[in-house]
Amino acid sequence: MTSRNPHTSKTTYFNKTLQPNTTKPSKKMLNSIDRDTKKTWTLQWDRNTRFFQQAILKRLRKNSVAYLIGEDGNPLTTQEQMASSFTNYFTNLFSSQNVPNMQDELQELQPPIEDEYTNSISDKQEILGIIKNMKKDAALGPDGLNVAFYRAAWPWLGEDIIKLIKDFYETDFRPISLCNVIYKIISKSLAERIKPHLPHSIHKAQSAFIPRRHITSNIIIAQEITHSFMLSTWNQKVFMLKIDLAKAFDKLNWNFILKALIALGFSHTFTNRIAACITGTSLSVIVNGQPHSTFLPSSGIR
Repeated sequence: MTSRNPHTSKTTYFNKTLQPNTTKPSKKMLNSIDRDTKKTWTLQWDRNTRFFQQAILKRLRKNSVAYLIGEDGNPLTTQEQMASSFTNYFTNLFSSQNVPNMQDELQELQPPIEDEYTNSISDKQEILGIIKNMKKDAALGPDGLNVAFYRAAWPWLGEDIIKLIKDFYETDFRPISLCNVIYKIISKSLAERIKPHLPHSIHKAQSAFIPRRHITSNIIIAQEITHSFMLSTWNQKVFMLKIDLAKAFDKLNWNFILKALIALGFSHTFTNRIAACITGTSLSVIVNGQPHSTFLPSSGIR
């Protein structure tokens, strides 16, 4: 006959009962929470309620910058001091740097690209497809209109949008800085025309963002090299360097980009369209919700 300890049994029962539930929430539950949150925000966000005041104060506390430390080590506390520091930093970041003379490389011109698609003008079907593939809440412009608005308003605004984009392709009209959604449509249409030529123009060592190439290829190569160093048959002294490069998009020289496109065979008309997208812009730093003086960049892709 075996004895049973009631205290042990009760302890085991409570341990099982109080065990934390580690099951991940279902997708249905997350969607329900998301809908309830959006419903509350839609109904109450613009009313002068406690909910609205708390949301605004929380956002201000999260996004506000109290002070900065200048290059000389002194604190910058006023709005003007911080804005001046930010503006100087980004002005230097997006300024043209001296680039090496690559005239010999650029002189190796490839045959002109004369296929109809590359030099064509976006039609109605292509423009509508680009809008449908964009995120609904992306590219919110100064006018406050996002992609969702353009989708909903397409039946009565479609012809005006098509005309605006055709004016960009056919004339010197450059409206792209007025509305981010229109700019996105134009830039995506140009990107689609460049994409088929990328595999033939970019070195094989560049494995990311190219069709039929994968960034994991370079990761696998690095792993194999590291593994070979660990083998007992490896009898040479070696070392590896992990280099953190500056953001390439911030340092690209505009003149070099345009000359490289010409060297790759793109027409001057197509290159001028690219130039309009990357050079026709001005930047302004927003500090604690207040925009400050604008400046003109001379390099970088945004």
